[in-house]
Amino acid sequence: MAGKPEMYQLAVFDYLACAQYIEDKYGVVTTRGYTDGDGEYRDFWNFVVDMGGVSNGAVFSMCEWWFDGCQEWQRKIGLMFLDEFGEQADDAGRVIPFHVWW
Repeated sequence: MAGKPEMYQLAVFDYLACAQYIEDKYGVVTTRGYTDGDGEYRDFWNFVVDMGGVSNGAVFSMCEWWFDGCQEWQRKIGLMFLDEFGEQADDAGRVIPFHVWW
């Protein structure tokens, strides 16, 4: 019989705190939907939820590959997150481990 597993701790960022930091530093909207000057509805948070399978209390990783082939405004905001908080993960590109709750 295998030994009893030990608890370990994950090092994660608080997504909402990081999103607020990005909003404050870069002047972009990351936590709610809005309509831009051209009338296009943009919602980075829903993009994150769709890509990361996010739910209340979730731990997820924002991955650099998320932003391949997405809309330019999504890529721009995603790279802000990756530049500020991302770490290289082998050959997978940069990732950011997050915890989110609401």
